[in-house]
Amino acid sequence: MKTRALTITEVGRILHALTDGTHADLFRFLFFTGARISEALAVRLEDVADDLSVVTLRTAKGGAHRTIPIAPPLRSMLKRRRARWASGLFSRVHERTFRNHLAHAARLAGVPGRVSPHTLRHTFATIAHQAGASSRTVQALLGHRTIRSTETYLHTDPRDIDRAVHSLPRIV
Repeated sequence: MKTRALTITEVGRILHALTDGTHADLFRFLFFTGARISEALAVRLEDVADDLSVVTLRTAKGGAHRTIPIAPPLRSMLKRRRARWASGLFSRVHERTFRNHLAHAARLAGVPGRVSPHTLRHTFATIAHQAGASSRTVQALLGHRTIRSTETYLHTDPRDIDRAVHSLPRIV
């Protein structure tokens, strides 16, 4: 089954349905960074810049590290959680428990289909691309070695295709 990207409305509804604050924070982290669930669960205090401007994902697939800018809406959550960090940002979260809570919240929110942490990665990539980030930029943000991998994350809205054609300059 092909993973789809969520709409902004669906993201908001799921976030509202997540009743556990830590799971809601992990949801925000995944949505705003495009991190894999394994990367998010491994973030340590020293991986986040003191000024909360970037986070380094050290356990990326293939052993590569990458640094991701932190979106302003995520900074307040990180600042709040920083005071309570032990060794890791989400060190007390179990992946399976989060997956179950996320799936349950999606059902409660009326979001169709399967929603997983990986769905948030697709959503991040699609929204970044629709907002004007180039495919190569999204590739770097996701930590992909090839653009072919990234292309599977870029879900195109048919209206975007129509707008692209209609925005071409009239030269004839």
